[in-house]
Amino acid sequence: MPEVLKKVRAVEGVEEAEMVYGVYDIVAKVRTETMDQLKQIIAFSIRRLDNVSSTQTLMVVP
Repeated sequence: MPEVLKKVRAVEGVEEAEMVYGVYDIVAKVRTETMDQLKQIIAFSIRRLDNVSSTQTLMVVP
């Protein structure tokens, strides 16, 4: 898991990422200007990392 965390932290747009206990292994905070940028980061950067089997996106409501 530490290697995956290191790779997630290196993704452009990821502001913060930490390992957690529970249902999920890593929680990452991603900040983008547009929804398209967010989709690109998740679909083409994070989901394609080795040992990432799934993601779940939660958006902050202002």
